[in-house]
Amino acid sequence: MSLDGFVRYQSERAEDWERQALLKARVCAGDRELGARVVEVARRAAYERGAPDPERLHHLRSRMQREIGHERLDRSPARYDLKVGRGGIVDVEFATQWLQMRHGRDSRVRTTETEVAISALETCGHLEASLAEALRDGWLFLRRLEQRVRVSHGTSVSLIEEGAPGLATLARRMGMRDGPRARADNTLLERYVAVTSDVRTAYLRVLGLKSDVDLVDR
Repeated sequence: MSLDGFVRYQSERAEDWERQALLKARVCAGDRELGARVVEVARRAAYERGAPDPERLHHLRSRMQREIGHERLDRSPARYDLKVGRGGIVDVEFATQWLQMRHGRDSRVRTTETEVAISALETCGHLEASLAEALRDGWLFLRRLEQRVRVSHGTSVSLIEEGAPGLATLARRMGMRDGPRARADNTLLERYVAVTSDVRTAYLRVLGLKSDVDLVDR
């Protein structure tokens, strides 16, 4: 696609999720001048056309959780997908990116880094301190856990499962130890459930949604 074609597509046909994806656009290789022009078009599309409808965004988020997540929350052994599962990394990204798009004309919130964006949104008054804390703490915990899971498995796995071999080792790598009241692996799972619950609550509040409903079938 030519640059002119890219410009036309963004102005005439691009879906909200495509504009959202452009928040991460940056030049990695190739012609620097062309790359800079492409990024400028991407930024205008992402930041200057407002945020998507919250229910439509949650519809997409619900589909991701339902169709590509591998969670098992309603029976034992429980399984959690820390990337696309309920309250996972994608919740933090979607909430943050939605706010960036909503307030995108404020150049201070324009960044490709999620943690930086959360701080900028809070500093600029676009995000309540309590919600910023929940999103930031969730982001740091989940990314740290994701990195240790990948080191343990040697792949891009993003799942943890109750009772799985290696869960105790993973918990120790997260700084947790067996104690008189709970084993390290149970402490890790309890911490995970608490963090993701806080993240999902913050995500819903950012989008102004009253309940955690699945909008896929609407």
